[in-house]
Amino acid sequence: MSHRREQVASTILRALQQVLSASGRGLADPRADGAMITVTDVSISPDLKQAGVRVSVLPNTKEKLVMHALKHAAAHLRRQCGDLVEIKQMPTLTFELDKTLRQHAEVLGAFAKVAE
Repeated sequence: MSHRREQVASTILRALQQVLSASGRGLADPRADGAMITVTDVSISPDLKQAGVRVSVLPNTKEKLVMHALKHAAAHLRRQCGDLVEIKQMPTLTFELDKTLRQHAEVLGAFAKVAE
């Protein structure tokens, strides 16, 4: 990934995390109530027009509902991030679920059981 794409991805990641964690500003969707949403990665297309956003959702039972809420609110979140990010054209946001954090926790839990 080029240096420019890395910079844009990092800036969008921070802005999205800020928007999603802001009380009253973030994802005001009842489907996401009670869920903790963490932006784990942002990847930018070479033309800087698309951004793939990987998110982790806790609790696991809310994953599907939160993903529907995020996909429904993508344009709104894009506009809110655009207000925080100084970029000529804000990329279109595409959300996908990142299950690696949960898998890491399961592996660590398995190691803890073996260690006992």
